[in-house]
Amino acid sequence: MKEIILKVEHPQLPPMMKYRRLCLECDLAELAGYYGKPYSLPLCEYLDFTYDRAGSKSIAEHLNAEKNIFELYKNHGMRFEKFHVANKAAYSQYIEDKIKSGDPVIVHLDCFYAPWDPSFGKEHNNHTAIVIGIRDDGYYVSDPYFGASDWVGKDEFHSGSAYYYEIDFGNVESEAIHRNALVKKTVELARTGYFENIDKLSEDLRTATPSSPEMDDIAETFGNIEWNKQKFIMFLYEWETSEGHHRYSGEYSKVWARWQVLKVMCLKAKYRKYDSSSRESIADYLEITLQIEKTVLHDLLEIATTGEDRDIAPDCLDISRYCNNKGLSESWTDGVADCTGFGEYICVKDRSDEIKRRGYDLLQKQPLDNIVCLEQEIVLPNGFVSDSIVFLVAAECGDYNKAFRLVYSDGYSEEKKFFIRDWSVKGEGRVDLGTSHFLENKRWEKFRDHVYADEVTVVTDKNRTLKTVVLPACSNIHIFAVKSEKGEEK
Repeated sequence: MKEIILKVEHPQLPPMMKYRRLCLECDLAELAGYYGKPYSLPLCEYLDFTYDRAGSKSIAEHLNAEKNIFELYKNHGMRFEKFHVANKAAYSQYIEDKIKSGDPVIVHLDCFYAPWDPSFGKEHNNHTAIVIGIRDDGYYVSDPYFGASDWVGKDEFHSGSAYYYEIDFGNVESEAIHRNALVKKTVELARTGYFENIDKLSEDLRTATPSSPEMDDIAETFGNIEWNKQKFIMFLYEWETSEGHHRYSGEYSKVWARWQVLKVMCLKAKYRKYDSSSRESIADYLEITLQIEKTVLHDLLEIATTGEDRDIAPDCLDISRYCNNKGLSESWTDGVADCTGFGEYICVKDRSDEIKRRGYDLLQKQPLDNIVCLEQEIVLPNGFVSDSIVFLVAAECGDYNKAFRLVYSDGYSEEKKFFIRDWSVKGEGRVDLGTSHFLENKRWEKFRDHVYADEVTVVTDKNRTLKTVVLPACSNIHIFAVKSEKGEEK
């Protein structure tokens, strides 16, 4: 058999995508790019979830984030089907015929048999990729999730592939397809009472007394919602990429990041056995998240209509678009903040002027004022040059040795590790942020006389142009401000 390799390119994908469970969506993106078609319109449907109080079910049973991707594609005029392998010889002939006709095939491939996968030869795990080439002894497989391509022997492939997919992206050609899809979806949200129903969920979390197993189920569903939000960001990313910018996903990432924090809050609440205080904190955070989402969706449509991004400040060190947590307050009695998920917040009233003299602008007057670090990418604007970037960082619940990763425009990346101390520990060079207070059962109490932060100085490679800084993967690390040293614009 003559060797055939189809020319398929890995797609542009949102930088925050981490879940292996999104491998199929990555495959769809690559396959659609090969055919010159949009793939993400059905992913717009992953924006919402449902909460229906009807009946006598528990809170967890009222809450539903499941969606059928095959039905979603069908509803958008695309055929998408899954087929299980019944006969290996027929499957091999099917793949050969498809490649010879110029059609790549999305296939299941157990990670154990994929040479580029970290689990190769170690453990079994479901995964999907795309066969784009054939020869006598193997298949050439492209994996957009890992950004890798390699040959897999036929015996190994058939040992690890139990099903495949067929898809027809249809004939969607309209220029405004993504905006129209989002308009249609927001109309549906209003019609179905999406925000009102989730307000009811927030209310029930405050007033009901769910068991720990039920709260575990709710936390698991929250995790699935965050996974779905990433699919919705894929929709936004394809839309904005077609327009030559990345404003839409940057705006909506505020919402997605808060769902990551909600997952963390549920994990912390589990250690408190989901007491009333922790459930109320989750309910409050959910309520604010929904208000932010409502505003962001409105702004997205306005930006798409006018071309103006009103909320993203031009200051290259403005972190407001990345903030996903409210932890600061100007008065210890206003009760608007909860930095930790356990009711603790920081009053910076007496320290803000001193911190500003150090070159930092705190955002305590904003709805969100700090970044809970979850591997977000801080994207620097074109033309930005700096010898170093300094992060005002505080850690809760212990000390951490974590890395910031620098990614340069030429693709080179490097990690800078730092030891970040618990914010309760006084030490030389630490920045006093203010006093810590605790809100529980409607009462305010001073918790710490001082809360301290570290100044983490990330030195850049002077011979390269810095493109992004990837934050650590640690939800107990908070970034309150960022500044540049010795930098100037080209």
